[in-house]
Amino acid sequence: MRRRRVVRRGVLAAILALSVASCAPSSPRPTAPLLGRCATPAPLGDDRAGFSPGGALPTSQASPSVEKDLSGMQRAGAGWIRVDFNWGALERRPGQYRWAHLDAVVDGARCHGLRVLALPAYTPSWARARGTSDKYPPTDPARYAAFVVAAADHFGPRVAAWELWNEPDLPQFWAPGPNAAAYGRLLRASAAALRTAHPSATILSGGLAPAQGGDLTFLTSLLDGGGLGPVDGVAMHPYSYPTGPLDSGTAFNRLTKVHDALTQRGLGHLKVWATEMGAPTGRSRISVTDGLQAVSVTDAFARWSSPEWRGWTGALIWYSWRDAGTDLSDPEQNFGLVRHSGTPKPALAAYRSAV
Repeated sequence: MRRRRVVRRGVLAAILALSVASCAPSSPRPTAPLLGRCATPAPLGDDRAGFSPGGALPTSQASPSVEKDLSGMQRAGAGWIRVDFNWGALERRPGQYRWAHLDAVVDGARCHGLRVLALPAYTPSWARARGTSDKYPPTDPARYAAFVVAAADHFGPRVAAWELWNEPDLPQFWAPGPNAAAYGRLLRASAAALRTAHPSATILSGGLAPAQGGDLTFLTSLLDGGGLGPVDGVAMHPYSYPTGPLDSGTAFNRLTKVHDALTQRGLGHLKVWATEMGAPTGRSRISVTDGLQAVSVTDAFARWSSPEWRGWTGALIWYSWRDAGTDLSDPEQNFGLVRHSGTPKPALAAYRSAV
């Protein structure tokens, strides 16, 4: 399973330039890239399909390459983009927020018909225990809740949905190790605060990783240990590589058990979202062929849209759009549906056909 990197400041600066260039009149240049500056905002894409580019958006290329990526997602038919809202970078001091670069990201995405799924995560130094990393939770869940509400106050309807933390069932993102009770406290506090401040917000629990079936175990602990709070859906990351998603025992097929677990507890109305899913090509032992990646896209979206699944699922958001690098031995660099150079893989045509 991949290890996401947060969006770097270089990416955000590039997209800031992109949004000013693509959404505003050429002269004079506006000082802020607002959605209203787009001559004609693109119609929204498919509300059940999207991309999670993570840190794979170009960080060292000129803004036209970022424009090409956003335009490519739009042409592929996507209607969602999952955007990291790095708490540690956005609120380096309590109550002092740096929104300008994310304004550009959000408005640039909307110019291309992409709804924004915000992912607020990772703790600033002032909100966590001394000597820990940003993957440690805050010492007080109310601090995270306050950040989420501040972000929602600022972005308003420009953000279409909120996913509260990323993979809290992995030690890489909830240090020093997964703790369903602790994450449950953070989830309930932040979801309740967001619901109070913005009653119509779409709120998801943090996407769970499928390592050794721990996603369902962790979710069950959440449900039985205090509940999820006022959320609208449950986010999962049903990576199934190196096999196909429809093979026996995969995390993707196990999503029916997630829905069953919710239904058994009177929560069958909550939608199950896949806020990350993908398969790396390349030459590593866990990579798949270009052909299997394309088949995985086709099969996953076909099952997602089937009558048996459509009623209880939300959006399926594919990781990722562009390869993060060119080293074929590193699976982390090869999740894209287009190569680092921008050349499409067969899976891109499969995605376009599927959505």
